[in-house]
Amino acid sequence: MLSTLLNIIFLNIPLTIVLWHRPSHWLGFFIYLFKVVFWLQRFILMMHYSEHRRMFKDPYHYLGKHLLNFVISPFIGIPPGFYRLHHVVMHHVENNFFEGDLSSTEMYQRDNFLHFLHYVFKFFGCIFVLPIWALQKEHYDLFAKCCLGGGIWFSTIAISWMHSPIFCLWTWIIPFVILGFIMMFGNFS
Repeated sequence: MLSTLLNIIFLNIPLTIVLWHRPSHWLGFFIYLFKVVFWLQRFILMMHYSEHRRMFKDPYHYLGKHLLNFVISPFIGIPPGFYRLHHVVMHHVENNFFEGDLSSTEMYQRDNFLHFLHYVFKFFGCIFVLPIWALQKEHYDLFAKCCLGGGIWFSTIAISWMHSPIFCLWTWIIPFVILGFIMMFGNFS
């Protein structure tokens, strides 16, 4: 996991800087494809593992956890501060049961395309509903992290869109949408 983490950092940061300075759809597509082919599956597995087991011993545990959740995950397509709240706190605790689990598939018919479309809208809506869920369940620390991370993420998208829509599209928006569809399809299936 350390090797994967270092490779993501030392390859993605320079590629992102190049795209910032030389925005092009071809370059953005290449960089995104590169991330998907080499890092997406391993990163998601690493995020999942690190939420269930410590990736690093103290005092580096929180550095690794925050590095994944708040620095690297937005480049992969996960808004900062959302993964732990969604996956461990909400999804595992509520166990995919309808009403409690916001990404529950229990009420859907798997062979109905309209049900899948409804699930798509519901899943993407979690970005707004999940902080409210955390507040209602009295997870105040995770609510704060989610709101802070979401605020920074939305601000970063807005600022980068003003500077370079191409950069913003390939660095933030496309990874979020495609990863969202991948996760939805896996959960729905």
